[in-house]
Amino acid sequence: MKVSVVIAVESVNDYVRQGIPKILEGDFSDFEILVFTSQPTSEVFANTRFVVNPELAGNPAQRRDLALSEAQGEILAFLDDDAYPCPAWLSAATKHFDDPRVAAVGGPGVTPPEDDWKRQVSGF
Repeated sequence: MKVSVVIAVESVNDYVRQGIPKILEGDFSDFEILVFTSQPTSEVFANTRFVVNPELAGNPAQRRDLALSEAQGEILAFLDDDAYPCPAWLSAATKHFDDPRVAAVGGPGVTPPEDDWKRQVSGF
């Protein structure tokens, strides 16, 4: 079962640059990463596609909605740009979809270790 990892951002930032390699290091193999942004970028990451739409500047919800038409996965996994996923996050989440009663799965919010204490509070 293919997963489309969806990240909606105004522009590619240091969080995205740090988070995408963490996704790529994971233990799940059948996935794509879609970064929906308002600003063009020259960044390149494996298994990652950037979808640029300047008309949706300031509107992350509408950028996420674009995933319905752009994603190739059966499951959409939404991440904020400052998400810091552990290697097993996709395999841990997708196993729950074997149960037909499961429609959505959520997990803890863990912040990058170098974030200031205000941002890390939510991870605790």
